[in-house]
Amino acid sequence: MYSVVIVGSGNLATQLAIQLKKNKFLIKQVYSRNLNNAKALASLLNTQFTDNLSKLFDADLIIIATKDSAIEEVLTKINSTSIVHTSGTTSLDIFKNRFKNYGVIYPVQTFKKNIEIDFSKIPICVEASNKSFLSDLISLSKKLSEKVIEIDSHQRKKIHLAAVFSCNFTNYLFTIAYEILENENIDFSILHPLIQKSINNLKTNQPNRIQTGPAQRKDLNIINEHINLMKSKEYKEIYKLITNYIIKRNE
Repeated sequence: MYSVVIVGSGNLATQLAIQLKKNKFLIKQVYSRNLNNAKALASLLNTQFTDNLSKLFDADLIIIATKDSAIEEVLTKINSTSIVHTSGTTSLDIFKNRFKNYGVIYPVQTFKKNIEIDFSKIPICVEASNKSFLSDLISLSKKLSEKVIEIDSHQRKKIHLAAVFSCNFTNYLFTIAYEILENENIDFSILHPLIQKSINNLKTNQPNRIQTGPAQRKDLNIINEHINLMKSKEYKEIYKLITNYIIKRNE
């Protein structure tokens, strides 16, 4: 059985550890700077926990699933033969000259601890220091996901950047839409079919080919009416900025 130590106890660490356990990997230990968080995740996995990096158990693989800013500090306190991180932006080179086998397992998805997710549908990007270890990481990842892709650090950073635009920024726009409707006592679910249709369209079309709306049509009357409907200066600025860029792209 392949043994793993999980460094981290956040959203990704939790979901990844659960999936590894479901797929018969032995989770030997969980580390977190916050002992209560380490204990909470360890209890889900029925394993050991610690808040001391010098007391990590030996394992076939150490997985660092912390925030990016913590990776460097963690590495200075770990001795291991095989190690990976799960970051979308941190280069593979952060491991260089420190470990024999090192790599990256980056699931292209957003995670929350308490929201169950079908890991088999999540693309996993892998990168490694040598061909043998790359093969190991691909084999591991294929037990979790149907789509495993070899990606270098530069490509992975661009994927993460694109993910921020398509997921994080989009969710902020959903938040604005939610608040606009909430102020009028309208349930946000009225937009669910529209949002789902937009997502479905993206599966078979390039985004620029399915752009619709008043900015696409250059309908200035509707655009100005929308701006006047909003009380928030912030919302108006965002609306104007995106509208102007859509108009420019289609000139």
